[in-house]
Amino acid sequence: ASKMLNIYGNIVSTINEIYSQNFDLEDGEEVLRDGLFLDGEYKDISFVKSILKKQFDSIFKELQLNFNVDKGYLLLTGGGATTFKKPFNKRLNNVIVSEDNIFDNVKGFKRVGEQLWLNNK
Repeated sequence: ASKMLNIYGNIVSTINEIYSQNFDLEDGEEVLRDGLFLDGEYKDISFVKSILKKQFDSIFKELQLNFNVDKGYLLLTGGGATTFKKPFNKRLNNVIVSEDNIFDNVKGFKRVGEQLWLNNK
């Protein structure tokens, strides 16, 4: 989640700088998904590509340093799984994207919460 928040933050700060806007972090996700509509037209957001590439390169490098990414499968989950599916598939043949990637974290936190609740009764 924090990687995607970094992306949204970078998108928003760039938009605010280029177009003299006052977008919030939450607007970054919408711009990434739907584009940037200002003053009655869609604006050029080609700068997003370099933001995504920089973040992906950071994630991929971190994975390579900490794991053998060629061995077994690499399961992508969380909000960034859909965003980074293509770049991962370009570099690796063993990538799987969770079918419910958006809600996987929520499901995990629910299970942890249930266990904590049951153990503290």
